[in-house]
Amino acid sequence: MTDTETPTRQVSDPVPTTVRELIATFETLLRDVRFPNVDLSVLEALAGELRERHAAVERIRGELSAAQEALAESHDVLRRRALTALAYAKVYAGDDPTLTEHLSGIGLGRAAGRAGHDKKVGGRRARRKATTEGPGGVTPVAELPFSRDSVEAEDAVPPAARARG
Repeated sequence: MTDTETPTRQVSDPVPTTVRELIATFETLLRDVRFPNVDLSVLEALAGELRERHAAVERIRGELSAAQEALAESHDVLRRRALTALAYAKVYAGDDPTLTEHLSGIGLGRAAGRAGHDKKVGGRRARRKATTEGPGGVTPVAELPFSRDSVEAEDAVPPAARARG
């Protein structure tokens, strides 16, 4: 790696190798030489300042990364709750065509139709893997451990009856 590569690389010492070599030269071969505003103490102080600022940037990068992860998690939680709220609202709408039409116009990323179901396989609906879209892309969502019998029993109850019961 050269000293001019991108600043995102992992570096143990942010002071470029060539500058460290020059400082080492001032520590040994040029120990007794003084130039105006440029001597060993000035170079060491500037290198120390660079190291301190580099450390501060790395700390802030870590904080930013943690904040971005927390933001993405909050986004995912809100999106999942919004999907649940929309699903409940659609069930509640039941026989109200005005409310049903209004709710169907709210797109939260799910395909039209029943959330979580794509097509029938062997007489039963096949479930899609639940996912959410967030700043980091599409990620899988944990699924609840329902048994086949409870899902089939739920499918047998009309949506309007579920909303009232």
